[in-house]
Amino acid sequence: MGRNDNTMIIFLYGQDTYRSYKHVTKLRERFRKEVDPTGFSIVSIEGKELDIAHLRKVVLAPSLFVKSRFVIFKDVITSKPTKQVQEDIVKILSEYATDDKSNILVFWEANSEKELKAQRAQKFLFEFLQKQKFAQEFRLLSQIQLRDWIVKKCKARGCEINRDALKTFLLLTGNDMWRIASELEKILAYRHGQSIRVEDIELLVAKVAEEDMYTLLDMIISGKTQNALMFLSKLLKSVDAEQAVFNTLKWHLNAIVSIKNAQFAGIGSDSDIAKFTNLHPYVVQKNKFFAQKISYPVLQRLVNRVGNLEVELRQNYAPASLLITRFVFGLSLVAR
Repeated sequence: MGRNDNTMIIFLYGQDTYRSYKHVTKLRERFRKEVDPTGFSIVSIEGKELDIAHLRKVVLAPSLFVKSRFVIFKDVITSKPTKQVQEDIVKILSEYATDDKSNILVFWEANSEKELKAQRAQKFLFEFLQKQKFAQEFRLLSQIQLRDWIVKKCKARGCEINRDALKTFLLLTGNDMWRIASELEKILAYRHGQSIRVEDIELLVAKVAEEDMYTLLDMIISGKTQNALMFLSKLLKSVDAEQAVFNTLKWHLNAIVSIKNAQFAGIGSDSDIAKFTNLHPYVVQKNKFFAQKISYPVLQRLVNRVGNLEVELRQNYAPASLLITRFVFGLSLVAR
């Protein structure tokens, strides 16, 4: 991706937004490494914020610091449905393609070919982008492809996952790559290079939805004690897995600590925090709010309470449901 005299238009689309996101991130980081370490010439634009004047300025205006510019356009096709707007966009891109600059334009759409062709107006820009040399659709992976992907990720972290554990994992996560990646990261961190078993899957993934955990965390950290306890009660009744609730909550608190450390080190962007902490970008995005909201002293007290509860659960001081309820009650008071 070094400098050259050609304009590169890259079109990435499809329902598997996790893999397309990773590809965009890889391209962006490569550009930063090879062309512009400062990142000043890297621009990201939401389709709904884009108008023709803005597009012309971004595409045609020279960069102040380097000869190349890296521009990401997100969901332009679905955000600009009228035929006239799409024709104007194609006209600018066609004209620009004859320029001698070496900008890289990435059009990133979170929809499949069928969805992008659903409306006649949308089809116009889609067909232009699809003809580009670097156009790629990221379809949802099949079950076999998902198994291969998970096994490869485990091996890369010095870990193995047996066939029964893999089957259980996929039954619980479905084909949502964002959830698969997030849950797998949690399990790999928990096992520390040891083989992943069915009981590990059932303990960490089986019955605790990520959104439920974020809802509970928000109630705890906001000091909404009564709401947190009522939600916890409903959660425990529906999943019947106190240990799973605790382990998931513990994992997220540790993630918040890591993000807080990154922020303290002056690291601001989600992608840079993900690199620093070795957390998945989705995890960083979801937990960054909590890290910003909690002070270091409060966060330390929360972590200490996690350690105390872990001992109590191990030694069976009381029924797990009672210990978890007391734990959440204590967290809500500390977080105020």
